[in-house]
Amino acid sequence: MKVTAWSPTPEETIARMHRALWEFRIRGVVTNCASSISSSCIRVFVTADYTTKFIDQTPELFNYRASAIAPPGC
Repeated sequence: MKVTAWSPTPEETIARMHRALWEFRIRGVVTNCASSISSSCIRVFVTADYTTKFIDQTPELFNYRASAIAPPGC
């Protein structure tokens, strides 16, 4: 499944995506929702100052605990 979001501004789009991922419920399988929420809070993502090497150049993407992900708003 894919989740997408759109709005007139990058900030609102990120907020909508964050909320959609936070409210997304899938049972029985492991998902990457927690890591997607985590990446949406990283400064270079929020400021749209990233390239196609975002994952390679952002080690903090992997420094999260699924239970510690904050609700919408980072």
